[in-house]
Amino acid sequence: MGVALISIWNVIHGRGPFGIYSMAQDILIHRILFLQGLLMVFGFPLMSMAALIAERRWSEETLRDTRSKLIHVQEQECYRIGRALHEDIAQRLTLVGLGIDALRASPDASAKPPLSRLYGQISDAVATALDLSHRIYPFMVEYLGLAAALRKLCRETGAESGMTVNRSITAVPTDLPSDISHRLFRIAQLALQNIVQHSRADTVAVELRVGDGRVLLRITDDGVGMDPQHGEGIGLTYMREQALSLDGTFKIMSTPKGGTVIEASVPLLSSQAILK
Repeated sequence: MGVALISIWNVIHGRGPFGIYSMAQDILIHRILFLQGLLMVFGFPLMSMAALIAERRWSEETLRDTRSKLIHVQEQECYRIGRALHEDIAQRLTLVGLGIDALRASPDASAKPPLSRLYGQISDAVATALDLSHRIYPFMVEYLGLAAALRKLCRETGAESGMTVNRSITAVPTDLPSDISHRLFRIAQLALQNIVQHSRADTVAVELRVGDGRVLLRITDDGVGMDPQHGEGIGLTYMREQALSLDGTFKIMSTPKGGTVIEASVPLLSSQAILK
């Protein structure tokens, strides 16, 4: 646009190569002015479009960065709470239980039944605290790796719910980045919880594989499915945010009475690694 404006100004004032011209050149110069005006007409919307595209790209990058930071902060808080439950509350309850167990060995027979009941209640509280700790933050992903932790999750889900949970876990390296491992496990954990609570499914298939520089997690059930018009709940939205925070994709394919497929795919070389 700047070049067009300068050219038009020079031509109008007789400057440049067409400063002195004959009548025959007058038609040519008018055509040049028309062409330059046409370039201005096309140039302005194109410049506006380029500015809008650049602004939208910047907004998307800012949103992705903010999403990743928010999820990171949330995971750190879950880690802190889970660690407190695991290493503080559960251990304190365990020590109390050991003390009660020692008292049960006393010769006073009348005190043994209430102490045994109290010991059982404390043992249940310890188990609940440990289970809650692992639900808040999946420590077993750190200890076992994503593949082994996912197998364990499938076994436990099948045993607790009575569903048949089939799993196919292939070509998964043991040294996956921790952010990928934790967030994909979160997605699987939430997906299986939703299936148990809402789908009324008999069979679930969990697939995890690595290929073409991406990690793919696909969970399929034969339940009642979902109505797309009802939108996504909090759990599905959270799963989507987990995948998008790693520059990944998240898809839900479902029809009423036709089952549901949840698919998350993230790149191995994610630029959105957890901040240290």
